[in-house]
This record gives sequence, structure tokens and C-alpha cells, in this order.
Amino acid sequence: MAVLLGVEGGICLAMALPPALSLAGLGALVGAFLQDSPRSGRAACVAPLLLAPLLQWLEARFAEPPPRRTVTTAVVVAAPPERVWELVVAFPPIPEPTDWLFRSGIAYPQRAEIIGKGVGAVRHCVFSTGAFVEPIDCWERRRRLGFAVTAQPPPMREWSPWSIAPLHLKDFLVSERG
Repeated sequence: MAVLLGVEGGICLAMALPPALSLAGLGALVGAFLQDSPRSGRAACVAPLLLAPLLQWLEARFAEPPPRRTVTTAVVVAAPPERVWELVVAFPPIPEPTDWLFRSGIAYPQRAEIIGKGVGAVRHCVFSTGAFVEPIDCWERRRRLGFAVTAQPPPMREWSPWSIAPLHLKDFLVSERG
């Protein structure tokens, strides 16, 4: 069991190997430099130790958040509005994908459910990692369905057996409207 749980850690170690070897080589060069000139080498070692916290503080204090990008999509469906409307409001269960990418943890849609009708109804678009909660704010039957997104699941599920919320998934993809 420990081997199965350790697979993800092994993958992480393999990905970390190139930068780790580069840093080890750099450390060896600094060590050789210190061995050759001990007096000037001490200052070369102490300076990064003193500057690192200052640089981290400056970055956290003055760094701008990454820019948000808006993505708009449109889909033209060759079907009568009556048929399309029923599938937009709530669609039946979708078979699980067999592609390896989705087995690795990437979220995929499973079904949609709606509670109520008209403006004020709430649609739940259920993915493999959780549900999008979508309060309906525009309901033009057979023409337009508009909603805000008030909650959304993570874009993927980590392989770790522990319940963690990795920063690289937080706010990675933020859905606001549909």
C-alpha cells in the first residue's frame, strides 16, 4: 500500500531532479570558492542569507497579482430550441470518460440538476471533483439561460490520500458567469 501511495511522490521527485542537480552543482562551485578563499567567502555566504528574507518581503509587498483573462465561448447547435433548452437547463448523466487524462484527476462533467424554475432557480453542474452552483438570473425559455457562479469545484483531484488544497489549483480557473 505504501508503494501505491508513494507513486505520486516518486513522480514529484523525478520532476525535481533537474533543478536539484543544477543547484547541487552551484553549491559545489560555491564550496570550492570558499575553500580557496575563506575570508572573502564568508561574506559571499552571509549576504544571500541576509538578503533572502528582505527580497521575499519586497516581493510579497509589491508584487502585482497575475492578470485575469476573460474567455468567452459560443456554441452553435443544429437542433430545435425546444430540444436544446431541456439539455441546457438540466442534462442527463454523462458516461465517464475513458481517456487517460481524466483518470489522472482532471475534472469532467457528470450531470446537471436544477432546483426550481425561472429566475431564482439554482442549477448544479456536477463534475467529478464537485459541483458548480449556478443561481439563475436570466430565464428566457427556449432562448437564453444566464447564471452567476457562486461556488465551483477544484479543476482536478490530487492523488494524495490527504486532503490538501494546493496553491497551484487555487484560483487557477475562476468561472463567474454562464
